[in-house]
Amino acid sequence: MNESDFILKGFAGKDLESFYLRTDVSFDYFKKSRSNFEGLSQYSDLSRHIIDVTPTLNFHKEKIDLVLGVDFAMDKNLETNVHLFPKIDFKFPVAENILYLFANVNGGIIKNSYRTVADENPFVSSAIQLKNTINKLELKGGISGNFSSRVSFVGYVKYSTLGDMQLFYNDSLYTNKFDAAYVDGKVLDLHAEFSYHVGEKFLTTVLLDQYSYSMDCPKSMASSEYRSDAEYEV
Repeated sequence: MNESDFILKGFAGKDLESFYLRTDVSFDYFKKSRSNFEGLSQYSDLSRHIIDVTPTLNFHKEKIDLVLGVDFAMDKNLETNVHLFPKIDFKFPVAENILYLFANVNGGIIKNSYRTVADENPFVSSAIQLKNTINKLELKGGISGNFSSRVSFVGYVKYSTLGDMQLFYNDSLYTNKFDAAYVDGKVLDLHAEFSYHVGEKFLTTVLLDQYSYSMDCPKSMASSEYRSDAEYEV
């Protein structure tokens, strides 16, 4: 089994008198070949792609940042579907360089290729039938800022309405492998992160997410996630 993946991205923009006009365009082509033990089906050797065109108006006035736009998206699996998502980003400084408020209204297509799925679950079956997840609407609001020159933080609440959300379950034939089911659902995410800068080159971050789910088909899902990252600039 092998998978090909090709991504082409670009943008064009123009600075007008009261706002910046920008359009982002992307084309993502990917195709997974049939594995040795995979049965022949309509998903076999299926060519898939995602096309995105996102025009936005970017405003910056009296320290307020505002982005208004739409995301025209098309994804091809067995069928071709066209989607329209909002794109609204807002940021306001309560105290300059100390505390900011932000809010976002977004959506989009979440790509599910064999590579992205295996990165999330390395025990997934190579015979998996893949579908993209549709993030129909995502509402997010929170705060960010700095406790000091070394310590920064981010906290937000995010509520997502998802179509074809990908869930894993044990494969019925190969019990040491996982297959995927796709269900519609809603996810509430309470997120917090703290970053600590050591000098100018080293950064360590701790992230915590608390999840709550509502979906058509009950599944066992992680209710919390803890991660830590470290970066060093050479």
